[in-house]
Amino acid sequence: GQTNDLIWQSRPDYMKGLDYFNETVDGIHKYTTAKEGRLPNIAQYESPKFLGGAQVKALYDFGKKVGGTSNYNVQGYQATALYATKMFQVGATYKQNNDSTETGDGGYSSPANGNFLKTYIVGGTVTPIAGLDISALWTQWKTRVDATATETKQAAFALGANYATGKHAFGVHYGKRGDAKVNGASASETGGYAVIGQYKYNLSKQTYAHASVGFNRNDKEANATIGTTKLTTSQGTVSLAGGAKVTTVTAGIRTNF
Repeated sequence: GQTNDLIWQSRPDYMKGLDYFNETVDGIHKYTTAKEGRLPNIAQYESPKFLGGAQVKALYDFGKKVGGTSNYNVQGYQATALYATKMFQVGATYKQNNDSTETGDGGYSSPANGNFLKTYIVGGTVTPIAGLDISALWTQWKTRVDATATETKQAAFALGANYATGKHAFGVHYGKRGDAKVNGASASETGGYAVIGQYKYNLSKQTYAHASVGFNRNDKEANATIGTTKLTTSQGTVSLAGGAKVTTVTAGIRTNF
C-alpha cells in the first residue's frame, strides 16, 4: 500500500477550504504545491494535541532503490507543525527528498547523487460560520538535478472556499504559480493560473455524487495541469505543450466501503 505524504495531509489538517471532492482531477491544492505524492514505505509520528490545539507530525520516507545499475537509495523526511481550534487552523509543512527531484504516487524521478527536492508550505483556514471553510496557501519548491547543476525554484499561492449545508457542498478555488527562478534569475513566462468550481451531493452516509469544472492557463513556457499530463487528439495522445489552456469537466459517484 501507499501512504499520503504530509503535503497531502495538510488538506484535512489546516487547508479544508482547498480540499477537493474527487480524486479524478487534481485540485488547486495539488496544482500549487505541485510536489505532493504517495509514498510506499514510511515511518510517521503524530504527537498528542497540546496547548489547546497544537500538534506536530514527523515522517521519514525510506524511499526505494532506483536508477538502473547505480541503484540510488532515494529517501527523505518531512515535518508539520499546526494549531487548530473550531474557528481557525494554521500550519506549516516541510518536505525534502534526497537523490531525486520529485516524488509522486510512489515514483521517484531523476535519481542522482546530489539531487534534491525541497518543498515548503504555509497556510491556514478560517471557519466564520458552521460549514464554511476559507483557506489561503503559500508554497515554494526547490529542485537540483545533480550536485553540479543549476537549481530551480518556484513559488505559488492559492485561495479557496468550501461550503457544506445539508446534503449539498460547494467549492470555488483559485491558484497562481509564479515564474520559476534558475540560479536566482527569473525564467520568464513559466507561471500560470487555475480556477476550479465543484459541487457534491450526499446520497447516503457512504455515497456521494460530484461534479467539477476547471480551467488552467499556462504562460508560454509552462505546461502545468490540473489533472492530466497529456491531451487526447484524433491522432492519439500528445504531451501538453507550453502555453496550453486546458478546460477539464468531471462528474461521478463515489462510495466508501
